[in-house]
Amino acid sequence: MKRARPAATPAASLFTGDSSDSDESPNQRRRLPSPSGTQKVESVEECVSSPANCKQTEAKGIGEEDTLEAFMNDLSGPQPSRLAQNRQLPTRPPQSDSSEDGFVVLGETMPSQVDDEREDSEDDCAEAQRDFGSARDLFLEPIDHSRKQYPKLVPCPYEPLPHLVGAAREEQSKKLESMAATVVGDEDVVPIDSFQDLALVLRKALLGSVLSAFEKPTAIQRVSIPVALSGRDIIAVAKTGSGKTAAYTIPLLTHISLQARGSSTSGKGPSALIIAPTRELALQITGVVKLFGEGTKTGVLCVVGGHAKYEQFKRLRDSGAEVIVCTPGRLIDMVKMKACGFSRCSFVVLDEADRMFDMGFGPQVDALLSQIRPDAQKLLFSATFPSSVAKLASFYLRDPVRITVGSAEQKRDDARAKHSEKHATGRMATTVPMVAENVTETYVLVENEAERESWLLSRLDDLIQQGLVMVFCQSRGASAALANVIRKTGKPAACVHGETDNADREGLLDMFRSGELPLLITTDLTARGLDISNVKNVVNYGSAKSWEWHVHRVGRTGRADQKGNAYTILCRKMSMDISFARDAVSAFRKSRMRVPAVLMELDVAARRKTHEGGVFQKRFRGRNRNRPNR
Repeated sequence: MKRARPAATPAASLFTGDSSDSDESPNQRRRLPSPSGTQKVESVEECVSSPANCKQTEAKGIGEEDTLEAFMNDLSGPQPSRLAQNRQLPTRPPQSDSSEDGFVVLGETMPSQVDDEREDSEDDCAEAQRDFGSARDLFLEPIDHSRKQYPKLVPCPYEPLPHLVGAAREEQSKKLESMAATVVGDEDVVPIDSFQDLALVLRKALLGSVLSAFEKPTAIQRVSIPVALSGRDIIAVAKTGSGKTAAYTIPLLTHISLQARGSSTSGKGPSALIIAPTRELALQITGVVKLFGEGTKTGVLCVVGGHAKYEQFKRLRDSGAEVIVCTPGRLIDMVKMKACGFSRCSFVVLDEADRMFDMGFGPQVDALLSQIRPDAQKLLFSATFPSSVAKLASFYLRDPVRITVGSAEQKRDDARAKHSEKHATGRMATTVPMVAENVTETYVLVENEAERESWLLSRLDDLIQQGLVMVFCQSRGASAALANVIRKTGKPAACVHGETDNADREGLLDMFRSGELPLLITTDLTARGLDISNVKNVVNYGSAKSWEWHVHRVGRTGRADQKGNAYTILCRKMSMDISFARDAVSAFRKSRMRVPAVLMELDVAARRKTHEGGVFQKRFRGRNRNRPNR
């Protein structure tokens, strides 16, 4: 006789916020978000989490080769067409992870591919990848776009002003060279000189908001805004703090203002979609879009993890927001819950695309883009251009214009890489990321931890008087301990790391941004994606695990071409500091820049120790090399 099957456990209801792939703890799910998306905290002591009672979150670092030139050189065919032309429907690549019933499997990860730090990723996408409960949680139903009837798109009537077009091509080339910018895919790009050059195409309310926020456009804005307004797909590569958010927000708001709006848009989905890798970055982008879209009454909604799903479901279903800013995992949850569709979506932005792929969210991004109409305008912004991003761009972007804005050293490296490709000399040269020229770096060498602490405490008052200060530590425990030491001296300090509760994290960052708490003690959790314009000083209390993450840390100051300072305190006896010094020396030499004396001293000492067969014989290597510190 056959044994009776046990009764199946009923699936968690989508309307309780208690599903297995939720990225909130039970305590977090009971706390509803405030209307602004953040909660105010009453005191520093109240909002600082101790390392013993919270959940660790973290992001993965970067480490792939920049293949931007190779990607653009492989593009073939006629000159790019304008938005008015119909784009051919792409054919989906074969899906390796698919079920027999026609659903697409999103990013199923083998256990061997998940390490300890990936399990503690800060973004809800990692939670969605891990805690899938049942395989069906990772399915999205594919869309046959050939059977869909999408609304006709209205192109933007942008034309450069006569005084811009009248300049000779040599003069335009000199203008691009002065901005350290290169453009591939459109030889007729005409950079703007000021935002007033857009007066004929931008709405008055939008232009007024832009002029109130900026005195003049940055390099990436001068080049990418006119290209985007002409309806072209874009790959934009520029360093952090270069004004990329405004570079795509202005064309986005202009685009959706031209499209037909129905009497009611609730439940029909957004007109524009911005995808970001982390909650913090998504919240910052939302603030910028709200600022510029206030005059045009554009509805903006931020959809990220850390908040109750059902509350977000209701807001997304009923709000009729025209712009959605999201992290990929949480938006996939909303799509599965039928909160919205993408039939109206005709403008898509991927911000920090390289980081999304570094963190393992490529399958989610691919799934979301597959739901978007093929002729939607797509802008991809990134700090680097690894092969994973190149594959995505080659499939979804149509005849993209590639815009690169970097330092003179980066331009020389790009030229050498292009030359080596033409002569088929083998692998393309890579560009070494370096600290922005407007940031002054100082390296300090100490003998022990006590001297490191003394150096920081003796200079904190002067640093705080100059503006906001960010202090990076090597681990969450070190950051909490340092924050306690500083508070005992009577100085208020915010502490944000992987174990900080999500609502507390948002509240603390708001207090830091406003200057209520001028000092932030943190880890690599905030090394990327945090855009606070008035951070004047960054202190690396402990070295980063790699040179790339050091550049991201220091990039928190000197935003939007402002001046900034960075101090890195290295201990002579710390193996991690010595490994970092060797990494840094290599980066300076590859960039043909003078190596600071402190780094050279540590590098020489490490090489001497290696020659003697000491403990530093092997450099810091392994899979965690480019991961952020916890």
